[in-house]
Amino acid sequence: MAYRFRLENLLRLRQRQTEVAEFELARLFSAYGAVKDIIETLLIMKNGSGARLSGRLAGGGMPAGEYGLEKDYIETLDMELDRNRQRLFKLEQDIERAKEILAKRHQEKELVDRLKQKDLDAYTLEEQRGEQKRADDLASIKYVQDKI
Repeated sequence: MAYRFRLENLLRLRQRQTEVAEFELARLFSAYGAVKDIIETLLIMKNGSGARLSGRLAGGGMPAGEYGLEKDYIETLDMELDRNRQRLFKLEQDIERAKEILAKRHQEKELVDRLKQKDLDAYTLEEQRGEQKRADDLASIKYVQDKI
């Protein structure tokens, strides 16, 4: 009789749940990296605009309209930076939750894996005992036939 694990469907479910949790964590890390890149770009843009504004003001001034536009642009960059920093903070929280979920999924999968191994060990032992019993029976029959 071939070995069949009674909880094979549960094991496959746990494996799939682990894969989904790994995928979700990878997706969050990817989004985190993208937001960090956006923040770096916004900082470069803000610093460049601030330097340009300072240089123009130190070099003899600039028209009020240009100054207003540049100031509005810097404020817009500040708002974008704040928004992306909030996104980054939320992603950090989501990553921590995803790590916890992944750890839980790994534990659940390991539990079912251990159950499968114990079940396989018990099955192997039972098969060995059955083989030994058949061998003993054959030996007994042969002994009785030799006596006759």
